[in-house]
Amino acid sequence: MSKVGHCHNDTGEFWQVGRARFGGRPGWVLERPAERSARSSNENASMVRAAHIAGWRSDFVLPLLVDVAARIGIKPSKLGRMDRPIMVPVEEAYRLALAFRLARRTRSMARVEAIVEAVRGFRAEETYLWYSYLQEASMNGKETRLAGSMAQLGQAVT
Repeated sequence: MSKVGHCHNDTGEFWQVGRARFGGRPGWVLERPAERSARSSNENASMVRAAHIAGWRSDFVLPLLVDVAARIGIKPSKLGRMDRPIMVPVEEAYRLALAFRLARRTRSMARVEAIVEAVRGFRAEETYLWYSYLQEASMNGKETRLAGSMAQLGQAVT
């Protein structure tokens, strides 16, 4: 699995999210464009996995996916029968990556739900800020601790 890398500013870049299966379990995968230096001149549109989620946790991120779909003008009812990935703006992609990666770090359904609720309520600036915290936590091996903090934040909000 590839790490996402540093945060991008709003450059009009799009990521893609689509249905996937991991070890027989249904889920979602979020992919970002490969770094320009990593692309060959013929592969301008190559994508790299940024985050994924599968199994029961993917059920808990569905409300967030529905929100994202609605904000980008896609009918939420189309999510269940998508046959190809949908393109999402960077702001929404960071929101999804944050939820996917943090939800994967806990075994508690209540904590996963709290994480997703916290992320759903973030403004763009908060999403970028928390994502940068996630990147820092990942480099220091503290991603699980950040997931716990995010769950507490979500429980405080609801």
